[in-house]
Formats: sequence, C-alpha cells, structure tokens
Amino acid sequence: MTKKGSLYPPIVEPVTINPLGVIIRAFIFALVFFIIGVLTMHYPKIAGVI
Repeated sequence: MTKKGSLYPPIVEPVTINPLGVIIRAFIFALVFFIIGVLTMHYPKIAGVI
C-alpha cells in the first residue's frame, strides 16, 4: 500500500460502490452545508465573504 492509499479507510474505496461509504459521504456533505447555513444565519457578514 502506498502512503496515499493508507490515508483512506476501506469504506472510501473508489473501486467498489459501498452503500455505507456513499451514506457517510452524503452525511458529511449535508453536515458541512448545515453548519455553513447556520453560520450565515447567525453571522450575515460571513455570507458576504463566501
């Protein structure tokens, strides 16, 4: 295994379509957007920066 390969857990293998990996990535994606949305609601100045 190369150093780059060891950084990724088996769940995030791009070769195999693992439903669990897709769910985890979608959850993280939604979580990031949720945090950004909450921050922009509380701090309107951040919305101008992004």
